[in-house]
Amino acid sequence: MPDPLVRSAFNYESLDPGTAQFLNQQASAIKVLVKQSIENIIEVGNRL
Repeated sequence: MPDPLVRSAFNYESLDPGTAQFLNQQASAIKVLVKQSIENIIEVGNRL
C-alpha cells in the first residue's frame, strides 16, 4: 500500500501551456490557503 504522506508532482507537460499555467497557479494558491488554514487551526488550539 502506498504511503499517503508521500507527495507526487503532477506532470503539467501533458497539458497545453495555457491550461498548465492556469492549473499551476491554482495549485499554488490552494497550497497557500491550506498553509494559512493549518496556521489558524494551530492558533485556535493555542488559545483554547
